[in-house]
Amino acid sequence: MAQNSKDAYIEKIEAQMREVDAQIAELQAKAAQAAVKVRAVEPKELKELRDNREKVKKQIRSLNKQRDELDAQIDMIFARTDQAVAETKLKYLEPTEELKAKRKKVQDE
Repeated sequence: MAQNSKDAYIEKIEAQMREVDAQIAELQAKAAQAAVKVRAVEPKELKELRDNREKVKKQIRSLNKQRDELDAQIDMIFARTDQAVAETKLKYLEPTEELKAKRKKVQDE
């Protein structure tokens, strides 16, 4: 290859590299501009997301607390019901069983 064609080839490659450099600079400028827009919007949207997240967490804590309170009330109701059933058996059913046994004993006599 002659010196002239080598120089022409190098010049051609350098011209292509300048085009690439210009495209890179343009892309960097666009990226920087987009980054500025994102930074302007980002804090507001992130704040809204964080605020909403906190609201949801607060609601979940409230629901858990209410569930725990309801569970305690249900347990108390079950305990009272068990106690009422036991008292009813003692007061009404067991004497009836005793009476049945006495009647049977009397009938057998």
